[in-house]
Amino acid sequence: MRNHYLPYTVTREETTQTICLSGQDCRGELFGTGAGKTLEQAETRLRDYILDSLFAAATDGENFIGDLPTTRPDGPCLFFAAQEFFPVRLRLARASLSLTQSEVAERLGITQQAYAKLEKIGSNPKLSAVHNLEEVLQIELLDWAVAPDQVVVVMAPQEGKPWASARPLDDQEQPSKVSVSWSIQ
Repeated sequence: MRNHYLPYTVTREETTQTICLSGQDCRGELFGTGAGKTLEQAETRLRDYILDSLFAAATDGENFIGDLPTTRPDGPCLFFAAQEFFPVRLRLARASLSLTQSEVAERLGITQQAYAKLEKIGSNPKLSAVHNLEEVLQIELLDWAVAPDQVVVVMAPQEGKPWASARPLDDQEQPSKVSVSWSIQ
């Protein structure tokens, strides 16, 4: 799981007092634009445009997440946490299998509407849902669903299946990465 950045240049339209941001990909090519009366408004619009564009491309099976830098560039940039791309990765996985939302929902035992919420930008799926999605779509999604520096994951076998739960870190805990494996006999 990697975080991504979108470096941008700032221009100001003097007649309308509008701030315009032009985001660049890894190659320095234009990747998206956003404009607003304030820098914050322009950044929000650029972020929304980037997420919407990546999501739309994923519908066609195209993955452009890798076009965004994974190291913080010098100068102004937007930061994208890996979990912001979860709906994009989920849609890419479904598209690669040529499945409809209804077909995935049926395999999960949920409604199409419930599944559509998982693919919505800003979704925050439960750990159990991510596990079920991984089984159905045969892809690792957990790293794209949670921020590892924000949760503690507790894992234990339960009824012959791996089980996991997550909760926010408390003030005394430090984030760390742990690998756990077990076998059930």
